[in-house]
Amino acid sequence: MTEATQRLVISDELVQSLVRDQFPDLADKEIGRHYALPDHTAVRIGDHHGLHLPTVPGLDEYYARSASLIAPFLDTWTFPLSAPRRTGTPGHGFPYHSELVNWINASTAGFVPLERSEAGPLGDALRQVHTSTDAPYANPTSSVPLEAKSDAVRAAIGRTIAAGGPESRTLRAEDAASLWADALAATDDHETTWTQGWIEPRTVLSDQGRFAGLLVWRYFAAGDPGSDLAGALALLPTDSHDDLLAAYGGVSPTARRRLRGHLLVTCLKWAADPDPFTQRLGWQRLLELGLVDEG
Repeated sequence: MTEATQRLVISDELVQSLVRDQFPDLADKEIGRHYALPDHTAVRIGDHHGLHLPTVPGLDEYYARSASLIAPFLDTWTFPLSAPRRTGTPGHGFPYHSELVNWINASTAGFVPLERSEAGPLGDALRQVHTSTDAPYANPTSSVPLEAKSDAVRAAIGRTIAAGGPESRTLRAEDAASLWADALAATDDHETTWTQGWIEPRTVLSDQGRFAGLLVWRYFAAGDPGSDLAGALALLPTDSHDDLLAAYGGVSPTARRRLRGHLLVTCLKWAADPDPFTQRLGWQRLLELGLVDEG
């Protein structure tokens, strides 16, 4: 089966039934707009809540535990976030757990890019998230060591060159490989921390260009903070990166070299994204890294 044939369709009737049975205090709230993302659908419930429902297999364990994992931090974090507050269970033919979240009325950075001035607030948010941890769960993306990604990076470089970029841009393979080698040569001095796990244009909120919060927390778990930082840096022009890292609390010189490797991984992934904005953003950051020839 392909992902397309596996993807579940979420109807208003299904959402109404789940809310009525599992969140009866919200049963009188209007079922609002559906937002379809690659692996889940977010549905607005009234003015202040939303329901995130996975639409592809393999994610249920993350939805089942996200609210309990994040709960201890909600009273201490000072940045805005749309967080899982309660957990829904399978029912009415829907086979997975779901997340009831608080709704923030804003766009995402994929529709309204963040302004350069928002580097500081975004860096400070990640500073708060990246506390030391002995969490029992690993993050499926950011817990993967940088060194273990070498084969995938080489393959992504080849695909990116073959596909080409907007405005006849071309990735320089040797320069990308050199950046990657330098990142791996730097001493790995990172401390495992809690990580958000999916920082990208669709999971960072933007209110007319101002940082308005983080959403999608199902991958919240232990990992390498460089993965989150790379996603945040890729959202912003290179000339604002120092501001983000200063608000974060700074990183060591070796960590900064490795962070360029994380950034390369992120940019190559975004450059292949089917969403035109994300794809263009990936290519723009590759250009700013000095890895692209313009046609």
